[in-house]
Amino acid sequence: MELRETKIGFNKVGGFTLVEVLIACSIFAISLTVVYMTMRTSIHAYQKTQSELELYQDANNILDKVSLELRNCYSAELDKDSGEGRFLADNHNLYFFTLVNSYSKGVPINVIERINYKFMGGKLFKIIKKDEYAFSEQEPALEDSLINAKDVTFQYLYFVKKTGGDSYEWKDAWLDNKMIPKGVKVKFELIDPEDNSVVHIEREIYVAQGQVGFIE
Repeated sequence: MELRETKIGFNKVGGFTLVEVLIACSIFAISLTVVYMTMRTSIHAYQKTQSELELYQDANNILDKVSLELRNCYSAELDKDSGEGRFLADNHNLYFFTLVNSYSKGVPINVIERINYKFMGGKLFKIIKKDEYAFSEQEPALEDSLINAKDVTFQYLYFVKKTGGDSYEWKDAWLDNKMIPKGVKVKFELIDPEDNSVVHIEREIYVAQGQVGFIE
């Protein structure tokens, strides 16, 4: 506070010194920085959460569809001589027949589909043949790219007989194409575009009409 001399003494004059102004500006700048960093962190966290939610939603929509198709799948020979065409599966492929609910002239019917889920080149593809074309190798298939991913893997439930103790385990390939597996585990490794982190999503699907694989 500045003092001014007068004939009758000293009077106080309103105002701030330079030091007080600098201190006030510094406090204000620090406060703005804190508010900005807090808002920036909150916005980044919100964007990341939204991005992850979108990834989970996309993956779960696909998993819901795969679950329904597997639970409606059945053995259907494509080649009666070789026995191939029933349930062919490995770590990056699912190939099976399923029944899909549909309508014809307002009447509910079951439509046969031959489905192939294939992970290749960073994408999960779904290849379908419907109705009578499901049993034909000549007719073109419908193909759709479902999702971009770092990896998509399939595993199958086995009962493994061991000397130290039997156990149930997930294996990378289904060895008996004449049987439908009792359990299929689907794993997604998705890249979050917000920060390029890897998001892991998996689901175990159990098929009522399937059988547990057996390894001695």
